Amino acid sequence: MGMHVEVLTAMPNYPKAEIFEGYKGKKYVKENLQGLTVHRTSIYVSRSRGIRPRLVNYFSFVRSSYRFGKKLADFDFILCESPPLFLGYSAMWLSKRLNAKLIFNVSDLWPESAEKLGLVTNWFFLKLAYRLEAKCYRRSYLITGQTQGIVEDIRRRFPEKDVYWLPNGVNLIKYDPQTVKSFDLREKYAIRKDELIFFYGGILGHAQGLDLIIKVAKRLEEKPVKFVLMGSGPVKAELMELSRELGSTNVIFAEPVSREDIMGVIADIDISVIPLRKIDLFLGAIPSKIFEALAMEKPILLGVDGEAKSLFIDQGQAGWFFEPEDEVDLEQKIVSIIGDKTAILQKGKNGRAYVAKHFNRNGIAEAFYNYLFYRYDTVKLDAVPAAGKSSVSIIIPCRNEEKFIARNIESILEQDYPGKLEVLVVDGLSTDNTRQIVSDYCQRFPGRVKLVDNQMQYTPNALNIGIESSTSDVFIILGGHAYLERSFVRLNVERLEADPLLGCAGGLINGIFENSTGYLISKGMSSVFGVGNATFRLGGGRSFVDTVAFGAYKRDVYEKIGGFDENLVRNQDDDYNYRVLKAGYKILFDPEIVSNYYVRSSFALLRRQYNQYGYWKVYVNKKHKRVTTVRQMFPALFILGIIVGCALSLAHISFLIITAAFVALYVLLGFYFAFKLADRSTQVFVLFRIFLILHFSYGFGYLKGIIDFLILNKMPVNKSKEMSRH
Repeated sequence: MGMHVEVLTAMPNYPKAEIFEGYKGKKYVKENLQGLTVHRTSIYVSRSRGIRPRLVNYFSFVRSSYRFGKKLADFDFILCESPPLFLGYSAMWLSKRLNAKLIFNVSDLWPESAEKLGLVTNWFFLKLAYRLEAKCYRRSYLITGQTQGIVEDIRRRFPEKDVYWLPNGVNLIKYDPQTVKSFDLREKYAIRKDELIFFYGGILGHAQGLDLIIKVAKRLEEKPVKFVLMGSGPVKAELMELSRELGSTNVIFAEPVSREDIMGVIADIDISVIPLRKIDLFLGAIPSKIFEALAMEKPILLGVDGEAKSLFIDQGQAGWFFEPEDEVDLEQKIVSIIGDKTAILQKGKNGRAYVAKHFNRNGIAEAFYNYLFYRYDTVKLDAVPAAGKSSVSIIIPCRNEEKFIARNIESILEQDYPGKLEVLVVDGLSTDNTRQIVSDYCQRFPGRVKLVDNQMQYTPNALNIGIESSTSDVFIILGGHAYLERSFVRLNVERLEADPLLGCAGGLINGIFENSTGYLISKGMSSVFGVGNATFRLGGGRSFVDTVAFGAYKRDVYEKIGGFDENLVRNQDDDYNYRVLKAGYKILFDPEIVSNYYVRSSFALLRRQYNQYGYWKVYVNKKHKRVTTVRQMFPALFILGIIVGCALSLAHISFLIITAAFVALYVLLGFYFAFKLADRSTQVFVLFRIFLILHFSYGFGYLKGIIDFLILNKMPVNKSKEMSRH
């Protein structure tokens, strides 16, 4: 299947370089570059370094790109490059206007990098920029990051978002040392054949700390070396002035060349020097100039710690590392290189082999294309190979489930999954007939159904016991009061086997009931007003989410993040799923994956259930030092708003009016949704009562948790550990 791609990019308002000759005075140019349609729209460029001209520069392209982009044909995806971050405005508007999914590609964590480099110090501007950054991420269908450090940073701050590592790379056909012609760099700048060329090519900016090279070069004037700095940027004049002050004779400032000529330049050098300043932000940086140098079999002298060092020095053996901003270390490394020309050749060959294997641009593009092709509805799921290779264990923690356990086990035994499947019932020393029922199934289906004891009787203990008792490739957690649709296991495993980045899959829960009260409770729990945007209860399209119920997990997940937190007798699955996301995996919701779950059968049991959910959610938040999902805050904030409003009304009547309006709005919304759900008018008030129980039980539990866990720093109260079903 082919993919049609067009590029929308900027065109300066004056001929800044050769490529823009003939563009002056034009607002729009359409080109065909090697079969790729490129649209260039105008952008204002100023030689001034002030913040205002820079903002005009950014927003001129935001305006022109949107005005032209909205006239384009329909596209499935819009990919926006950041920085400049402000282009996110245009991308979000076009995404909405063209009904296209936004892919936000992040090559630099801006504005964080600008703040840490001291380039932007205005706190108000930074605050607005951080807000825009968050908005762009939240509005994106997919976020791609150029380095693993960027990906991990975004996943940490936005664990609910799907973030894909889309690294930079190199065209190995274009950058081929066997075919690229020399630029005659030595002849142009009178560099002797016996002199080694240490080369820096790119932006001469604040982040690189290039004064280091000039200072070290001065101390090496007696050595057979030349240092060539090619490029332009905000600190070029300062660097040239420093070189003049020191009286350097072995530093050459070369004029920038075209993209085609740079290949010939790299062919003529010996070592590519790649420095960055020593700040934590750059531990996840991978300068793009690394790839071109290594593809041309030129080793690198890398002054970038962290991810780049790990990949290209430690693993790729493609050069040497020096401590960022350390003049002595850089000087020592250069001296050692001068005396070992064999190492230069060998590390150069290592470099090309390494990028050919891991950073081939064609391979990266193909992998990303396939990712979009399979993961984002561009083909039907029946194109995914049938599952069956993975062994599966379904782990059922239970205690006193004699009414439900037989149907639960039967639904597993009836699965259409062709692979190996076992059931582990981890029983918390039931006092009813549960153990006898499970024992009967163990005798009838030896090896397929197993009974394991859980002396602690709590759910997370049972889950860990079950996982440790199994050796399967996939484990699924299931409640004892649920049963599965026939395709549940097969579809889960298909999804997990199709995507190496997927750590957990799950689907829709249908609420089922024992009595008329349970029927209405199931209705209330399937309402967006009742449970917020909990996808696994409400349904929706296939998507990546922050949590699912009855999740199917790869064994790799358990080996990486460990078992369930046994301190959490409630919300242990929410905690586990949050850890899955933090570990770099994704969680998939698929509405075709269906299970059935018996809801509480009385208002009292529902009240206890949601009170415990709210209470334990605070414990999870305290553990991770952040709010794991936004929707959890609303019930507590609603209650707190009423309390504060009533208290402030003692000071002024206007607060009472505002609070009353606030409550009235809630009541109106509650009855509106109750009326939509009700089969007959008599159910409306019952459904509204259910909404009150869901919200106020959860909210008061959450506030109680804040008091106990955050303010008093107490351990969980025993009442909160009691089962809420019996």
